Amino acid sequence: GLRYNHPTAPEAYSSLRPAIVQLKTAQTPTDRFLSLSGIEYDPGDLEEIYHIFVDQLPERAIYDYVVATKEKEVLFFNLPLVYGLNAVDGYDGGLLPLKRFMDWQRLFLEEENLSTDGRLRERLRHVPSGRLLSLFGVRHIVTDKVHDVWLDNIFYDLQFPAYLNPDTTSEIWTTDIPPFAASAIGAVFHTPEKEGRVAQLVVRYTSGLEDRFDLRAGAGKSWENAEFGVDYNVVFDGLSSGSIEAIGLIAEDEVIVRGISLIQSANTTSRSVILSTEGNYRMIHGGDVKIYENLDVLPPTFIVHQTDIVPDVDSAIAKLRDPTFDVSTTMVRVAHDGETNEMISLGQADPEDRVTIIDYTPEQIELATNTKSAGWLVLMDTYYPGWQAWIDETQTEIMEVNIMFRAVELPAGKHKLVLVYRPQSFYRGALLSGVSLLIVALLLIIKPKEN
Repeated sequence: GLRYNHPTAPEAYSSLRPAIVQLKTAQTPTDRFLSLSGIEYDPGDLEEIYHIFVDQLPERAIYDYVVATKEKEVLFFNLPLVYGLNAVDGYDGGLLPLKRFMDWQRLFLEEENLSTDGRLRERLRHVPSGRLLSLFGVRHIVTDKVHDVWLDNIFYDLQFPAYLNPDTTSEIWTTDIPPFAASAIGAVFHTPEKEGRVAQLVVRYTSGLEDRFDLRAGAGKSWENAEFGVDYNVVFDGLSSGSIEAIGLIAEDEVIVRGISLIQSANTTSRSVILSTEGNYRMIHGGDVKIYENLDVLPPTFIVHQTDIVPDVDSAIAKLRDPTFDVSTTMVRVAHDGETNEMISLGQADPEDRVTIIDYTPEQIELATNTKSAGWLVLMDTYYPGWQAWIDETQTEIMEVNIMFRAVELPAGKHKLVLVYRPQSFYRGALLSGVSLLIVALLLIIKPKEN
């Protein structure tokens, strides 16, 4: 990702940025992240960088250093490989940019926007739905603050809006409230040209008390933005004292609430509250870039008890795209030749079922399972020829499911599941190499005797 033909200070490569440290601390070896941040911002330590290098580097080299710094912060292209982080856009992390990866991208992108080399970050305009990100093991999302706003010295995080409509999604709540002594609450919202109340903003306290505030069309401070047209900002003073338990929105008309902040008016400080219909997120880092944790992400291995067998990949994509399809309980598999398209079941879920990762390396995975009944164990990494699986020393089939991932049929009880990468091409190559060496050795022995 970094430029190699523009020399600058070696720290452009070797130094760590806060976002990298946060991800290395927060991610497990099987977690993935998606970075959608650009580099159209100035790093917070820009002045310090300039003072450090102004007497050491020419202006162009300092510029290149700053660009490299920002590219590291947002983890451009293949930079995740440098830090052992798993990106969802085809750079390691158990996802290979194969044909099935291209098929998988169709869940997020239109056909004309598909990326042949797997770089989703250059094609996506918005963060995909949390449900789809969860399906592919994306625990963290990296974005910037370019499209957030400061209004009257109050910061509003506009990354994850709430799209509300009384006929579809009429209300949304969150209990993830930052520890903050607030005296007011502010909202940024957008609504079609209406009149009157379009929604209620509800603050619920642990005491059972509630504060309710009306969001009215056209109320508050307005300004134009490129995507939604006209946004409105309104601040409600006079929050009750006490610990806040939950914050919710109840729609009475179509409305998009883009951001909410708790405010302490005495010192003009604030804390953002994420209240979104697009996923369940928590911000875990806020610096030059923001890092969110997807709280609903699926684990790297999990057990399902239903398989929906479909005729082709297009049908599988349609199933997975359907928001009513529960990927945590059902997997999708393309039918083999002569196989019937149907929903099949195997066992049933039990809250005490367990899958424990014992070892997880690029060429070997070892799992311990304990289940009340049989089912299918799904592994959230790429199906690829050459992998073999054993359950308690008995070899078993690896199935391609959910377009590009793997699954094995698992019997009830306690078992050890081992998957090992043993490609036939390696053994064929080793055999050919051995035969070639043997022929060369024989020729070296025979020729001296003939002479």
